[in-house]
Amino acid sequence: MDTVLLHRLYNNVTCERNQLLTSYNNLKTEKDQLLTSYNNLTTEREQLLTSYNNLKTEKDQLLTSYNNLTTEREQLLTSYNNLKTEKDQLLTSYNNLTTEREQLLTSYNNRKTEKDQLLTSYNNLTTEREQLLTSYNNLKTEKDQLLTSYNNLTTEREQLLTSYNNLKTEKDQLLTSYNNLTTEREQLLTSYNNLKTEKDQLLTSYNNLTTEREQLLTSYNNLKTEKDQLLTSYNNLKTEKDQLLTSYNNLTTEREQLLTSYNNLKTEKNQLLTSYNNLTTEREQLLTSYNNLKTEKDQLLTSYNNLTTEREQLLTSYNNLKTEKDQLLTSYNNLTTEREQLLTSYNNLKTEKDQLLTSYNNLTTEREQLLTSYNNLKTEKDQLLTSYNNLTTEREQLLTSYNNLKTEKDQLLTNMTKNRDNLQRKLQENWVAFSNSLYLVSSVRKSWEESRQDCLQKGADLMIIKSREQQFKKSLWIGLTDSETDGTWKWVDGTRMTTSYWKSGEPNGGRIENCGEIRFYNSENSWNDAPCSIEKFWICEKRVSP
Repeated sequence: MDTVLLHRLYNNVTCERNQLLTSYNNLKTEKDQLLTSYNNLTTEREQLLTSYNNLKTEKDQLLTSYNNLTTEREQLLTSYNNLKTEKDQLLTSYNNLTTEREQLLTSYNNRKTEKDQLLTSYNNLTTEREQLLTSYNNLKTEKDQLLTSYNNLTTEREQLLTSYNNLKTEKDQLLTSYNNLTTEREQLLTSYNNLKTEKDQLLTSYNNLTTEREQLLTSYNNLKTEKDQLLTSYNNLKTEKDQLLTSYNNLTTEREQLLTSYNNLKTEKNQLLTSYNNLTTEREQLLTSYNNLKTEKDQLLTSYNNLTTEREQLLTSYNNLKTEKDQLLTSYNNLTTEREQLLTSYNNLKTEKDQLLTSYNNLTTEREQLLTSYNNLKTEKDQLLTSYNNLTTEREQLLTSYNNLKTEKDQLLTNMTKNRDNLQRKLQENWVAFSNSLYLVSSVRKSWEESRQDCLQKGADLMIIKSREQQFKKSLWIGLTDSETDGTWKWVDGTRMTTSYWKSGEPNGGRIENCGEIRFYNSENSWNDAPCSIEKFWICEKRVSP
């Protein structure tokens, strides 16, 4: 019976061994396919291949253990009952160590994955730090350029303000001179209202000013050239700003490309993790087969408690597992230390990145403020230039007006001298001076219109009466008529009559009597209206001063 039982057990073990060999061959074929698929992976893939090779080695060790167990099972058939208690204790310790080893392996793999993630984050932060440093340096250079432009504009603004203040002072002085000359001109014009020759003299002065106008046009063209130069500087600044925007857009495009590369690498890493998980699953299946073989070995050990050899081998396995556990603990501790160092480096890089970002934001804010100040100064400069040009134009106009007034004053003084000489000559021609006028009474009779024409030829006009003192003791035509609108009496200078000295009942001629005369000169109210065609004596009046 014992021999038959042993043969049956031997056949079962042989059959199971063949199945395990088949599984082994399948696993080997699958391993070759996986090795073929992962030849072109990056450094991270090589690390995963190392894990794969370690699993393969472990699988081979498990197969070796399986074969050893088969041989050992043959040997254990002799001593079945003696080592059962010891085997159970050893199995318990072995299972505990196996479980602990699996947990350590899991922790090891987790730590390794976390380390790889930290390395990736560390590299990303390093790259981002370099980009921020580049942007920081670019912004610093741009800030220095803006400061230079700002200082130049400030200096130019101060110079323009000085020129503006000088022009304003000169304008005020010219305005004072202009007002003085205007006052003097008004006084001269009041004395010179009735001088007909002023128009011709002013026309002559206008022709003399043509040359001065050409000179002003030359100054205007020079100012226009300066304005074009300022516009050229403005366009250059605008071009520089566009170049800075182009550089910013290029950096943005490069950042997008780096993000795309990062996402591709992340996808490839995920694929490798999937392959790694598949290998882990395969390893678990091998471990399951190994455990099945181990279970079968336990069954054999249950049947062969007295096998001392199996006990020794189990002790050896226990010691090996303990050694492997210690090695795993050492690797785990090393990985933990490395992870802590990476975390420290990661935190340092993150802090440095935050500081760079803060500096970058500060520089960006400072650049925006400088740009705002620059644009404000540029606008203020343009306004000052406009004010400067306006003041220059106004100064030139004031100078022109000043010169015109000066010329006009000189001409008026010349004409006043001539007029004085003419007045002296007229006084010798029976003109009578009263108040501010000269009066001449005719020695013949004429109609009202003919009388006026005679006065006009003498540079005078029919007399205008504004006070009682101007009444003459003679029947005379005066410069009063309502020929334009019946009943509306006007003086020959176009002003309406406000003070009158009509005889009682006068005027009463309607549309027939449209010209005024002194008729009842013996009474206080001496005026009368008469037909304009009647021939009478007349009196001419010439104004000589205000």
